[in-house]
Amino acid sequence: MTIEQIKAALRAQPFRPFRIRTSDSQVYDVRHPEMAAMLKGMERTLFVALPGQDAAAVIDLPHVTAITFDNGKGKSRRRAG
Repeated sequence: MTIEQIKAALRAQPFRPFRIRTSDSQVYDVRHPEMAAMLKGMERTLFVALPGQDAAAVIDLPHVTAITFDNGKGKSRRRAG
C-alpha cells in the first residue's frame, strides 16, 4: 500500500467506502469522506473518526497493509483483528 493510493481513496469522486487494515491487525472503516482526514504537512498520518466516540484513530500510513472497498452497506466500526 502506498501513501498515494490512500490519498486517492480519500479523494475519489464519487467516494467509495473503504476499510483500512494496519500492520498490527487493526481495522478501520471509512464510510464517508468526512470520517477521515490528512493534515497539510502531516501527509504520513491519517486521522479516522471512531463511530460512537468523541475520538479518532491516528494511523501512521506506512503501517497500512491493505485497503479494501465494499458497497457501503456495512456498519461502521473499529475492531481488533
